[in-house]
Amino acid sequence: MLLDAAIACVEEDGANVIYLCSTTMHQANAYLVENLNVPVINSGPLSYKIVNAMLDLGLAHSRAAYPRPLVPKQKLIHAMLNAARKSSDT
Repeated sequence: MLLDAAIACVEEDGANVIYLCSTTMHQANAYLVENLNVPVINSGPLSYKIVNAMLDLGLAHSRAAYPRPLVPKQKLIHAMLNAARKSSDT
């Protein structure tokens, strides 16, 4: 179904690229690349590359728009990370 929709986008709408805008579609990327004659962009790896480029440039979000929290929550963050690690181990 995804291939049919992508073909329709290319043939009927003149799309020059297919962008998989949901990381839930990542497994379809290789299949679409093999079966389409336009580039297919996978949003997951693209977002990592954008973040990496921003970090390399020393860019960060604005403290005016996103100020530091009034109360530090390191213990909460560590508890969340530990819980996530434990759930991925099972």
